[in-house]
Amino acid sequence: MATPAGTEPFEEVASTQGSLGRAIARLFALLWRSELARWRPYLVAALLVTVVAKGFAVVAPVLLGDGINAVTSGGEGAATGFMGFLLAYALARFLAGALPESRDAFFSQVTQDANRVLAVETFAHAQGLSLQFHLTRRAGALNRIIERGAGAIEYLLRFLCFNIAPTLVELMLAAWVLGLRYDPYFALAA
Repeated sequence: MATPAGTEPFEEVASTQGSLGRAIARLFALLWRSELARWRPYLVAALLVTVVAKGFAVVAPVLLGDGINAVTSGGEGAATGFMGFLLAYALARFLAGALPESRDAFFSQVTQDANRVLAVETFAHAQGLSLQFHLTRRAGALNRIIERGAGAIEYLLRFLCFNIAPTLVELMLAAWVLGLRYDPYFALAA
């Protein structure tokens, strides 16, 4: 069966290739839409909690090292000083692990609402397409693509905001501590 010119049957929904930078820009444009304005304080709080957790992760080994230095120096109250540093180390390690988990409690609302806004917009766009499009497409394939796109938003948000950026912050904090404690050249080498 021949198809009219310009109306080739669609076998699969094609995707366009884009750069990571463009995807990140579109993601942040989604987050700064007016529909998601109420979640901006939550987003800022989630980022701050992540940075504070990374700060505790950097400070914890320093506290343990200071405790060991207190014991090796001997003197009055060395054991008490070590116990104080050990408790501070344990608290810092606990907070470094617990704060990112508490962040997920309120950040999940942001990602769910962003997914909702994008999915509703995408379904509205699909509903507005021509009858020819709907007659030649497989609705299941389109639905799967929309679901994958919504899932990709959450993955990108978590990966960029809570893995890559905090790791860079942690590396800078660790280099700063090494520079203060030892030598700037040592921090640069590390």
